[in-house]
Amino acid sequence: MLTKRQGEFLNKVRDIFQKTGHPVHYIDLAQEMGVSKWTAYDVLSELERKGFVRREYSLKGGVGRSQVLFLPVDSPREMGPLSRWKRVKEGLLAQVANLFSQDPDRALADLLEEMPKDPLLGSAYALLALLTFLRSLGQEVLEKIKRAIIRGSCPEKKLFLVTGTGLGLAAQMGPQGIAFTPLFSHVQRLQDNLERLSGEEHRLLHDFFLEVLERVS
Repeated sequence: MLTKRQGEFLNKVRDIFQKTGHPVHYIDLAQEMGVSKWTAYDVLSELERKGFVRREYSLKGGVGRSQVLFLPVDSPREMGPLSRWKRVKEGLLAQVANLFSQDPDRALADLLEEMPKDPLLGSAYALLALLTFLRSLGQEVLEKIKRAIIRGSCPEKKLFLVTGTGLGLAAQMGPQGIAFTPLFSHVQRLQDNLERLSGEEHRLLHDFFLEVLERVS
């Protein structure tokens, strides 16, 4: 069930999509609706959670910063939780090379700005943001992360070990740039989420983390 306001946003997304034939950026939607970009993003994220829109990722001109775009879904049933996870996971994995070629502060700011409120999807963003920061500290740090994930006995414990080790290394070795404080906050929230997520969701996050780690090592 949509609220009146959500329905207005959804109708505007559909209208823009029908006129342009292209997915909608949340900043463009914000301008059309006369709201802040944060408000537009939050409403779109809620519409995504309910299955009325889905996100896609695009690079400006093929290089540089990635964009999060949204487009309407014909039927909410097409966008169940697993389908949303797969789309977000594929989008994040597609961004890996681009993120790691950027300045770490900029890459982190991009990820944290676009982080969904959904516990599972937001946790994936937080894991990728943590790895983005740790990679900037060198290969030795990534090797320590690999050793940490081996020690855990199950996906949940492995993720706790990895995030705890990662935060410790980041605080000890990393420059305290503009994005470090919000990163620390989001990873702590991820650890809180791990206590509420299901075993299957732990496995999805664990496998996602391993896939990203393999790509950056």
